[in-house]
Amino acid sequence: MVLLTLYLWRHTEKTRLKRMEILFVKAIYSGVLIDQILLLNRRKDEKEFMQRERLQNRTADSRRIRCQRNDLAQSNHRSASFVPQIFLCATMWHETEQEMTQMLTSIMRLDKDQVTLRANRQTREEDYYNFEVHIMFDDAMTYTDGCTPEINNWVRMFCKLIPVAAKKAIEELDDNFDSFPIIYATPYGGKIVFTLPCFQNKLVVHLKDKEKIRHRKRWSQCMYMYYILGYRCTTENWNLDEIFLLALDGDVDFQPEAVSLLVDRMKKNNDVGAACGRIHPIGSGPVVWFQKFEYAVGHWLQKTAEHVLGCVFCSPGCFSLFRGQALVDENVMSTYTTPPSKDIHYIQWDQGEDRWLCTLLLKQGWKIEYCAASDSYTFAPEDFKEFYNQRRRWSPSTMANVIDVLRDASLVVKKNQYVSWGYIIYQIALMVASLLGPATVIMVVQGAYQYVFNWSLTLSLLVSLVPVVFFVIICFTVSADVQVVIAEILTIIYALVMMAVIVGVIGSMASGIILDPNNLFMLLLLAIYGLTGLLHPQEMMCLVHGILYYLCVPSAFIFLMIYSLTNMDNVSWGTREVKSYSQPEAKPENNPDSNKNSKATHTKSSNTTEDSHKCKIGNICECYCCIKPKDDDSQPAPTTQQNLTTPVESQPTSAALGAGAGSNNQLQSISNMSNAELFKTARELEIDSDHLSPSQLRKILEDKHQNEDVKNQADAEVANEIESVQLIKETCVDENGNKFSWLRVGALEFAEEKSIDNNERLFWQKLIKKYLEPLKENKNKKQEIAGNLKDLRNRMSAAYIMINALWLVLNFALQLSITDVAIVFYIGSTKNTVNPIQFAFLVFFFIILLIQFTCMLLHRWSTGVHLLSKTKLYTGNEKEITIPTTARHTHEGIPTTASPTTTHARYYNPTFENDLDIACCTEDIAGPSNQQHQGFSL
Repeated sequence: MVLLTLYLWRHTEKTRLKRMEILFVKAIYSGVLIDQILLLNRRKDEKEFMQRERLQNRTADSRRIRCQRNDLAQSNHRSASFVPQIFLCATMWHETEQEMTQMLTSIMRLDKDQVTLRANRQTREEDYYNFEVHIMFDDAMTYTDGCTPEINNWVRMFCKLIPVAAKKAIEELDDNFDSFPIIYATPYGGKIVFTLPCFQNKLVVHLKDKEKIRHRKRWSQCMYMYYILGYRCTTENWNLDEIFLLALDGDVDFQPEAVSLLVDRMKKNNDVGAACGRIHPIGSGPVVWFQKFEYAVGHWLQKTAEHVLGCVFCSPGCFSLFRGQALVDENVMSTYTTPPSKDIHYIQWDQGEDRWLCTLLLKQGWKIEYCAASDSYTFAPEDFKEFYNQRRRWSPSTMANVIDVLRDASLVVKKNQYVSWGYIIYQIALMVASLLGPATVIMVVQGAYQYVFNWSLTLSLLVSLVPVVFFVIICFTVSADVQVVIAEILTIIYALVMMAVIVGVIGSMASGIILDPNNLFMLLLLAIYGLTGLLHPQEMMCLVHGILYYLCVPSAFIFLMIYSLTNMDNVSWGTREVKSYSQPEAKPENNPDSNKNSKATHTKSSNTTEDSHKCKIGNICECYCCIKPKDDDSQPAPTTQQNLTTPVESQPTSAALGAGAGSNNQLQSISNMSNAELFKTARELEIDSDHLSPSQLRKILEDKHQNEDVKNQADAEVANEIESVQLIKETCVDENGNKFSWLRVGALEFAEEKSIDNNERLFWQKLIKKYLEPLKENKNKKQEIAGNLKDLRNRMSAAYIMINALWLVLNFALQLSITDVAIVFYIGSTKNTVNPIQFAFLVFFFIILLIQFTCMLLHRWSTGVHLLSKTKLYTGNEKEITIPTTARHTHEGIPTTASPTTTHARYYNPTFENDLDIACCTEDIAGPSNQQHQGFSL
């Protein structure tokens, strides 16, 4: 036996989560002599088997796509030399101090864990990876005086919190730790490069100036995708199969183990384009408690079912790992950069950018997985209004993306081997259930009224419908703020109503028979949720929040859906909408008692000449500025521009007059001209002087001279002002210069100044020009889109209301004629009647719950196996590493296996630096030299 299985004892490759068919020849084993059977059944030629499987089981089209993706990876598992390069990419805007500290602390923990990974690289090869952090700060600049940029308060706070977070995560760190950042001016604004304290991993903060580059989250994602997967991969000759992007929100909290678990999902299957973990909402208050149970049920049942049956439809951007090879695939990243042009684009693309990116990956054939063991924490809305505004974005975009996938179901099933028609039918069933949610809840409330208060069927239905109809009218007539207030009031009222529903359900169970379909469904529902919670022991307390969730079901399924659909035309972000930082307004000089809120207004005067303007400061003073003198004989005041002009000749010509010379000497020279000179000058200026007298012609020339002089003076002043503003901007943000006054504040006062590489500058210029140039506002187009969004809102709202109205009428009619069309069954000698529609609906929901529960059990098993494979038994070989307090400048305590020069030493090519391939700055950006990507170009 030992001789036959000798290859097993010599097997040194360490790869977790291999599939059963890869490890063993047969997937089913005998229960007798299990040890011997496992040894004899173990496969030896894993890589050869995977090569044969790929060639035999895939169609020609699927094989062509996979070959493009896996030129260097012919099996589902790489050798031990595969070291992932992970880029942590976070998008930030108006996060609070606590949220920033939470995210930075997570990054510092990852940096600390890197030291341990490097020290034990020989024993923990499968866990080793390199990483780099990129923070995209939206709208980071503010112009205090209209031309001088400054970084806003959020950027300043972020820079100050870096040492605080480092000390919080790394207790051994010196209290005087300073990251000594390096600042760069860039075509999009600027960037700050910090060095993390443990092993010189880089944290790069990209400061986006919305005057130079598009802002908002989707464009920040496009920005770091193209920068990392295009410029960095090309210039540093990286393999895209080894590059991963970890998308983060600015308030996320996670442990290093969570990242490693997501990487395992990528290593297990090369077809996985994205992997997400378990998101835990944190915060306080009833609104957060509601979301705790909502998130729990969504992950326990819905995401696990999607993972087991096919693909997860949405990998949330707050904590998800994306494969670089998948993002640069055809019609993924290139399509993701498309600006919205239709009304539905604003809903599907801009309101739900994470879900849309996953939709593009699914359509291209990539799989998206869910890893329940990878935990992350993010702040949830604590305010009712903020929660409603967040779901106002999510609900329509979710519906639009799901409908997009279902509409192209045949294409998705053809291109994605993990999506089957059975899975499409499951998604259609979920869509139907969500569409009929409001009517179903109304029927539940109506049944409670009927049972508890002994009301008639008609009266209970009317009482249930009146608040809903009232809220629909409110949503079409008043502002969104008023809608939220009314929804909050109705939520409290309906929470009390749901208490009556609980009484009705308990009373029905007590007075009826336990095998009644309604009672049986309720018991099974409680059993499924209870058992699911027990199988997630660390999250079992979420079941307590389920009571609040049950009381708020009408608010979530009725009022929130109505609010989301009727405000579909509002495409603003809705959360973190606070005013950007600006300098306080300066008070007028020599007037300390004036009101600081008074503003200078420029209005056209009604009692002055046509070209005069009035300047007024409150009721204090008022003056008039005359652009054109009333009297033609009045001489214009000398200006700086006049003093800089070249002195005119004593005998002016048409060129001199055309140049706008307007001094007193010039006017005098016109008056001293002879008649012959006057007519000669008129002919040069193409003035018809045949019927004019010398005095009339002299008057015309003087008027023409004065008019052109005034016009040239105004043009020169405007040009001078534009030039000065542009000069100030270029001086403050000059990629070649050393003037960084816009960054010289707070923690950056003593930062080192450097200039970015010329190739990188060219890359950013081309990228901005093609994809990220600020969108110019077209009022006509904006009004057209607004009108189209309102039409879309009206159509979608009308269809949604009609579907639920038809469902209500159908059930109401069947309840009125229950004796004629009821399903009759006997339990013992007792006769029972059931509404056929209600019975069918109960069966429909029960089948969905049963499918989700079964998938949850399977996913729990795979999660347990994954955690078991990650469990480390102490062997005495692992090294205990002490973090040096001066690790910022030295490498004391760092193992010799790590490179002392760069965190990317394995990928660095010293000969490549001298002969840079700047294909990223040309019209067609490709990946490394051995890979071409049709969907990725500039």
